[in-house]
Formats: sequence, structure tokens, C-alpha cells
Amino acid sequence: MNKLLPEIEELFPISDTRKTFSETPLTKDFELLCFRDKLQVLNDVVRQTMMYDNIPNPENDVESLIGDSYTASLASIEYMKKNGIGCNHRSVIARKRNFDPDDIPTTHILTLVDDNNGETYQFDCSPYVGFKCGKVESIVNGQFYEEYVEVCGDLQDILNNMRVFTYKIQNEQLNEKELNDFLQLLCDAQKYEILNGFVAFCYELLYQSDYSSIVGKDKIFVTINRYNPYSLQFGVNEKINEKNNRSLEQIKLWREELNDLIPDDLDYKRQLELAQAIVQELIAIDSSFEKVLDLNGKKIPFSHISPRLFYEQGLNVVLLKPSSFKLGVSATIRESFLHKGNGAIGEYHPNVGAPTGLTGIKPMRMFHPHGYKYERSMDGPGDLFLVHEYASDILKIKRKLRNELGKYVANQEVMWYDGNTIIWDPIITNLVHTTDDASEASMHYLSAYPEHQLMTRFMYPNPKLVKEKRR
Repeated sequence: MNKLLPEIEELFPISDTRKTFSETPLTKDFELLCFRDKLQVLNDVVRQTMMYDNIPNPENDVESLIGDSYTASLASIEYMKKNGIGCNHRSVIARKRNFDPDDIPTTHILTLVDDNNGETYQFDCSPYVGFKCGKVESIVNGQFYEEYVEVCGDLQDILNNMRVFTYKIQNEQLNEKELNDFLQLLCDAQKYEILNGFVAFCYELLYQSDYSSIVGKDKIFVTINRYNPYSLQFGVNEKINEKNNRSLEQIKLWREELNDLIPDDLDYKRQLELAQAIVQELIAIDSSFEKVLDLNGKKIPFSHISPRLFYEQGLNVVLLKPSSFKLGVSATIRESFLHKGNGAIGEYHPNVGAPTGLTGIKPMRMFHPHGYKYERSMDGPGDLFLVHEYASDILKIKRKLRNELGKYVANQEVMWYDGNTIIWDPIITNLVHTTDDASEASMHYLSAYPEHQLMTRFMYPNPKLVKEKRR
């Protein structure tokens, strides 16, 4: 088991409502939680401790926690069993949501687990944002997917071997014999219809590789078309249009529910779930809706960003608030965290006090349990970037700036960006925010894009990621 997964004894309750993650399931001792909430805490911990890789190394993906939904399922089963939580754990391939076409293929794997009374729960800790990802719920009164096929026996052997070969293809390690063995394996996989999505994915990799000239590009294209006619790159236009139209109808329903919740200021957790479902479905239709972080030349989709990434990279967030611009000291503050203007990573300029453009949810409601109190003061220009610095070091800089700047306007009325006055005080207009740990950094980096947040304030933060890592 990965050393970053905490022991149960390390999972301390968060009951202080002033804390960012005070609305997680773990607000009392772990042993006092109901079965579903225990599962949810473990789900939160595994999911945020992973880094996504759609072609992981099958020799160490579970140990390293670098992988995909199958990696997440295997790791979570190991974690649950170690801690004696649940029974009858099984990885399953999940196919067809209620709005998907009947013949839609899939590569999505999640976990089913029973309680001591035989009630079955869906446990999906896939390390990306998506429909029901990160959720634990009973399926006794209704399944989220039409089909669950357990990964076991011959099917499991085939799937595992496919992962070995795809990793080798990605790293250009196949010899002629292995290529022929791989092609035979893909033929064997075709006896299991549930593996169609995986077969198509393998052929897509072949198409994009140097091996395509050996196999034949035209032959590969036709094969992909057959096993995944909904592929944006290789699919059939009529099929793709059918799927997209169904998705748009579902998005409409989600929007209607969301539009009822936002004006009444109800159920922020559900608002976020709906907003994320809408945006991720839009991304599936048109990838331009996805945002990316350019980190050392590698483009990482926002919806794949986890606390583990910030932990491994030693990254923290600096957010210059509208008050720093109003006071005219934003450049001074920015320079205080950088080195002669250099060092800012993934910089962008958000307005986190305004509703998001795609769904209309309010970022400050997702920022902190008390975030709504600061919505007006955060409605204005901002500057957000990452730095390779310890949380404790940037905290010192933040406190120094807050103590030294803005003293002459303290407790005075200042004309604000909305055309009305605001009282300048050390809480509402305190110039700059920095993060305390990897979990908060992961969430607050995406504060202007909560629809893309893997780590949300409703998740229990892994205490081992909260501890500051020495670089």
C-alpha cells in the first residue's frame, strides 16, 4: 500500500467551522460514522492521493498511485480490506448511464462493495472529475449504470495483458513477436463485448504509433470505427451526433435543477456536483471546454489536478485580491512572492467574486464554508499563481504584507468596484491569500473554475498530504 495513505488512527475529525474542510463527512470520530460515510472518507483520501495517467505502468501503478480508474479501484479495495471496511469488494467495468446510447462502449472501472447487511454501494474514486466520480452511494434503489461487469477470471487476465501491451506501445518497447501477440490478444478480447472500449483504445494507440504502418492504418481505422463508433477522432458522424444530442438533453435537465438551487442559495454540494457534471459532459462533446495547467512543459487538464500533484511538486497558491489592486500595491505584493518577477507558475487573472460563466455557480461559496461573507470584497480584479515555496514561508510574507500595507485606510470607507463604498478592514480587504497545504492549494488554484475541481471543500483532506513536504 502506498505510504501516503493514512492509517485510520491518523484520520482526525474536523469540527471547527472556520476550517476550509469543515463540511466533510469526518466531523466526528471515524468509528462513529455510518458505513457510507466511512467509505466516503476513504474514497476522498485515495482519490486525492492519486495522479492521473491513462496509460500507467501496470507493474507499480497501485503502489505508486499513478494511474487510471482501474488503478483507483484496485488501490481502494486494498485500502478498504486493510482497514476492515466492507466485504465482497469487486472491481467492475461500468457501462451506460441513463442518457447514453444503448451500444456505448466504456473504459470506466469502479468498485462495488457491500456492508454487513448485503447492501451494495458504488464506490468511484477515479482520479479525475466526471459523472459520479468521487461519490459513494447505495445502489439498492437504483443503479447509476445499466451494466456492471466484474473484472475477474479470463476477462481480468485479458484486461491486465492489454494494459501491459499499451504501456509498452507508449514507450515503444514492442518487438515483432510481441506486436503479433498483442494483435492476437485484441482478437481474444472481442469475445467480451464489455471490453469494446478497451479494444478501441488499444487500436487508437496503434494508429498513432510507429506500428501502424505494419498493421495497416486503414485496417486500424475500420476496427476502431467498429468497436467505438462514438470516438470523436475515429467515429461515425451520425453516432457521434446521437450521443451529443442525448448529452445536451441531459445537460439541459442538470441546468434546470441547478438554476433552481442557485437563486435560493441551497445545497452548495449539489450545486457543485451538477456544475461539474455539466462542464465535464461539455468537454466530452468539445475538448476546448477543458482548461489546462502548463507545468514544466507538460499540459495537465484542470480536471486531472489533484493534491498529490501539489504535494509532489512542492507548489502553493498565491492569490492577489481586488483590495490589492484598489490600493495600488498589487505589483509590490506580486514581487514579494517572486524573484525579480520570475517564478510565477500557471498564472491567470480570476474574479472569484462573480458567478462562473459556464454554469453560474458562485466560486466563493465553494472556496470556504464562510466564503459567502467575502463575495463582494472578492468581486473585482485578481491575480492567481503558483510558487515553489513552503506554505510556512509564504505565510510569513503574507502576514508581513498585511501588517505593513493599507494601514492608512484601515476602518475607512473606500469606493469599491461596484460603485458603492466598503469598509476597509483586516479581514474583508486583507490584500492577499496563500494556501496552507497541498489539499487547499489543489482546490484554491481552481477557485475560479470550481467545475473542474477534483479536490473540493466537501472532501476530507488526506492528513499526510497536509503535512509539508521538504524539497
